[in-house]
Amino acid sequence: MKPPFIAHKKKETFNLKKELFKYTRNWKWFLLSIVLFVTAAFYSVRYSSVIYETSARIKITSQKANEIELPGNLSSLFDDFKVNQENEIEIIKSYRILEKVVEKLNLNVRYYFNDQRKYKQVWDLPFKPYPINSAKLLPKTGEYFIDFYENEYVISDVHLNEWRVNKNQINPVNNTYPFVIKIDSLRDVNKLYKQKFKIRFFSKKEATLRLLSGLKIEQIGKNSEVLKISLRNESSAKSEAILNEVIEQFNLDGVQDRKLIFQRTIDFVDERFGFLTKELDSIESKKKRFKEKNNLTDINLDTEHNLSDKSTSNAQKVNLETQLEIARILKTSLINKKSFNLLPANVGIGITGINDQIVLFNSKLIDFGKLRISGGANNPVVKNLKKNIDNLRQSILTSVIAYQKKSETALKNINEVDVKNRGFFNTIPKNEKILREIEREQTIKENLFIFLLQRREEAAINLVVTVPIVKVVDYAITNLIPVSENPKMLYVKAFVAGLVVPFIIFYLIFFVDTRIHTKEDIYTVVNDIDVVGNVPYTFRNKIFDGIYDNSLLAEEFRILRTNINFKLKKAQSNELASVLMVTSTKSNEGKTFCAVNLAIAYAALGKKVLLVEADFRNPKIDSYLNKDDSHGLSSYLIGDEFDYRNLITSNIIGETNLDILFSGEIPFAPAELLSNGKIDHILSSVKKEYDYIVLDTSSTKLYTDTFLISHFADFTVYVTRAGFTDKEDMLFSEEVIANGRLKNVNYILNYQETRSLIKNRKLRKN
Repeated sequence: MKPPFIAHKKKETFNLKKELFKYTRNWKWFLLSIVLFVTAAFYSVRYSSVIYETSARIKITSQKANEIELPGNLSSLFDDFKVNQENEIEIIKSYRILEKVVEKLNLNVRYYFNDQRKYKQVWDLPFKPYPINSAKLLPKTGEYFIDFYENEYVISDVHLNEWRVNKNQINPVNNTYPFVIKIDSLRDVNKLYKQKFKIRFFSKKEATLRLLSGLKIEQIGKNSEVLKISLRNESSAKSEAILNEVIEQFNLDGVQDRKLIFQRTIDFVDERFGFLTKELDSIESKKKRFKEKNNLTDINLDTEHNLSDKSTSNAQKVNLETQLEIARILKTSLINKKSFNLLPANVGIGITGINDQIVLFNSKLIDFGKLRISGGANNPVVKNLKKNIDNLRQSILTSVIAYQKKSETALKNINEVDVKNRGFFNTIPKNEKILREIEREQTIKENLFIFLLQRREEAAINLVVTVPIVKVVDYAITNLIPVSENPKMLYVKAFVAGLVVPFIIFYLIFFVDTRIHTKEDIYTVVNDIDVVGNVPYTFRNKIFDGIYDNSLLAEEFRILRTNINFKLKKAQSNELASVLMVTSTKSNEGKTFCAVNLAIAYAALGKKVLLVEADFRNPKIDSYLNKDDSHGLSSYLIGDEFDYRNLITSNIIGETNLDILFSGEIPFAPAELLSNGKIDHILSSVKKEYDYIVLDTSSTKLYTDTFLISHFADFTVYVTRAGFTDKEDMLFSEEVIANGRLKNVNYILNYQETRSLIKNRKLRKN
């Protein structure tokens, strides 16, 4: 069963405590980083400006919604007058609009007040810079400092040029002044006394671009028509003035655009009225000539009138033809004088009194017939009656003939009217078509004239009463809470950054770090080889101080000694000495340090221990014990000394006795010396005289010396150094062990920092 102090071999797994220790052992760097960041935060809070955010809210109204229209189509009342917000945002942020704001507020000049710590930007001061004359303008760029005194002020620049100006001097005589200061006498100027200001000049282009970069416009909500305009600046009064002026200039620009549209509409309509008037006059003249030529007043009325005349003439024609026929019958009857036939009475002939004459004629004719029969033909009464009848006949005949002629004439006239009406009705479709074309053209021109007249009136009204295009929801107002970093939060962030930055740096370092730091790191690289000890870190080459040393270093080597004894399983008897060989992959891993302290640890048990310095490449035991090592093992191997016992020195460490065989002078061919067989004689001899022999050998990766004497070792202590030994070196050691070039190998992790900062500190103090 393995001893309880030997850990199980396992592959690397995540260990929170181990990971935290990797960072906490570098606590000084974390502390330094925190101090630097907090110091930077302090100076930032002290000297940086406090920035506030100023915002305004506006709603851009539709141009169509603001226009005044005369009554017309009622569907326009329900039109949707939404505004393209993105287009309006681009107009507000246009260089043209912002340049007007810069010119209006003189934003190319900035003012700063010195509050003994820093220059703070201010606004609305009781003074302004002016050019000294019309020929010399204000500086376009540069910084100037103004110091106010009782009767004068001093202007200076960054080049240490200085100009003194009397406050009461109206016209400065020195043309070298960059500018002069005009103080507003209506303001409280006593505050300027012994105060220092700074004025910075920019070109208008630079000032406009600065404003453009700082101005932020966004839509409030996805479906909202309200825009939020915001600006950040250390002077809230300046930000409010800028935002209000931006709104004003945008509104004036929109109003001016609309006025230009309305004025152009009026000018266009006025210009068009002249053409329309001429065209309407031409159409009226054409219509007049057509009507005069075709004897028209109104086609409908003329048609009705002609139809009425035609109907009347038809009735008259029938009547006249009837009358003519009756007249012809009567005429025929009356022409035959020998006929004494009665005439038809009441036949409807239209001769006034003719019916009475016919009745009288018939009555006398009847009487004549009666008298002629009774009185005879020669009767005077009969003759007289006959004469009367003939006269009456002639009178009726004359009336009938005259009536006939009159009726024929009337019938002729009626026929002529019929022919005329027939021609009129034949030309109606053509005349109606032509007249309708003329009237259609006239109607179009008249409607266009009325429409343009209406638009002109609308444009004239809108030109005078143009309403703003912007409805201000909120004028510029500054939030009382600064948007610049809160000092407390800044310190918190600085503290966090002081932890995070070194953490990231160390994380990257650890990520690319291939060195071993803990015992677990060794187990992740090699297999089937135990780590028998952890030697704590110390600042200097400290050694075990004998039997009464109770330091952590002494305890660690006592533990190491115990672990090695368990591994050797050697009873303390009169057997030959156990040979413990201490080696490492490369130099500076603490091999000599471990060999010296391990030898002292065994000597503290009262055992006879011999420490042999077999490292001819880089011997260091003398530096730990402050002894002269000019004579040693190399002297015997070379042949300068024939008795090795004369080379062994006895050393008292505390109350502990330790024999040491130093390496002596460094030879030219160490490998050849170790191969000449004399080292075998020494080790065989001293194994009979000592209980433990500790060999301090050279590095295995660079030199072959260790492998030449490794067969003497009963136990090999392979030293690794935390934070120094690379994992590739561990693979090399594993390969050497697997090839059998070293015997009974176990690792020691040297210079490992304890995971307790307090213990580390105590160790370093010791």
